[in-house]
Amino acid sequence: MRLKEKTGSGENHLLLCVTVFIIGFWVFNDFAIRYLYGYALMGLVLIVELACFGVVISGTKIKWWFSALVGAAAVFSLLPSSNYNSLTFALTISMVIFWLYALLAKPDRRQIFTAFRLVKGTSLLLSLYLIVMKIRPSLYWNYVFPHLSEVSQQEAERLMHDGYGVPVGASAIYADYLITVGILILFGEFLFLVRRGQTRRKLWIGGQLAIFFAAMLAENRRTEVLMIVLTLAFLFLLLMNPRHERDFTRKFGLLSAVAALVVLAGFVCLQVGLLDRFVKLFTEITTKSATQSEMSGGRTTLWATAWELFREHPLLGIGWEQFITRNPYAHEVHNSYLQFLCETGVVGFVLLSFPILRLLGLSLSQLRRLIWQEGESFQALKLFNLVGTGMQLFFFLVNFLDPAFYHQNYFCFYSFAMILVSDCYEQEQALCPAPVFTVRPADGNQRAVPS
Repeated sequence: MRLKEKTGSGENHLLLCVTVFIIGFWVFNDFAIRYLYGYALMGLVLIVELACFGVVISGTKIKWWFSALVGAAAVFSLLPSSNYNSLTFALTISMVIFWLYALLAKPDRRQIFTAFRLVKGTSLLLSLYLIVMKIRPSLYWNYVFPHLSEVSQQEAERLMHDGYGVPVGASAIYADYLITVGILILFGEFLFLVRRGQTRRKLWIGGQLAIFFAAMLAENRRTEVLMIVLTLAFLFLLLMNPRHERDFTRKFGLLSAVAALVVLAGFVCLQVGLLDRFVKLFTEITTKSATQSEMSGGRTTLWATAWELFREHPLLGIGWEQFITRNPYAHEVHNSYLQFLCETGVVGFVLLSFPILRLLGLSLSQLRRLIWQEGESFQALKLFNLVGTGMQLFFFLVNFLDPAFYHQNYFCFYSFAMILVSDCYEQEQALCPAPVFTVRPADGNQRAVPS
């Protein structure tokens, strides 16, 4: 392998590899394929890619902070106090593999747009599948269920009995994560790439958004639905510039259209009986028959247990993934940050939470800088950054109500976001070189000095 300079081309296909892994992640559980086989394949592909295209490492702040996050998580997962089992080992391998992909990926714009098309197309097909199977569950039980692995069949029976939608990859969350990325891509395209007069394109994007939201509602995962709405609202407020009336009006109209699509999708889902869990919760709250535990999905009990365990072991915690062995419900904490505190103590909480916040802060700052730039090149950068930043913000919020950080699919999605914002940072540096000012030293000769 050869080491290439950062200024060289050196493009590779690592982003597309991550994209293909993401959209095909469901096969592992549905067809009883071990995660480690998939990670081993990704490692082999990484070696081949680097052998063909060389090693390119650019020292962006994004990559170094992501390295700090993965390093801290990997160290805590390997400590003697951790609950070391096959899933913990697989999660550690996942962290390292996708950290390497994020560190070494160098996509060009065509590759990024190809990755976006793959995600949008897969999200659309997946959304239609979820809606159809929710409306006609007999199709799922008769034609899909018999071909699934035993684990997936057990999860399907449990999840659908509890009112969730059709599981994909033995999970009620994977489909929502993938569809969320599709929503962010469409949201960014509407903001930055759709020109005036492109009515058909606007309608097509609006139609896809309606389908995506309908599918998420059909999955009956309240956390993910709430967090994507909050993410879109926050991004809108971040991008809004009231001093420019035309810009304000256009973006306000966009947010209103998205809200209308959500309401329309929700109404359709309600009419065909896709919102059982939402309706049940609303009925219990309005009739005051729901207990605090029912309203929080039992989370408050888990949070109280985690807090007590943290108080017993405040410095280094009880050990990575040990909470599931220390509570009678055999569940995760359903709050990743509280789980950091419980399992890794104050030390681990700082080492894990601070990089997450720092990465999100850097990405948001870059998005705000890019908003003021004009030109076709910057429009694409705005889209890339919005998707990467939106994914980070979405997962940052989800982690308050769900142990997303500990899911096997978390780091493949997170590395996708890291690749986008890091590449965006490099392209921004190329398009906006450091300004130059002149100084007049004592000898009277002016010199240009970079700021």
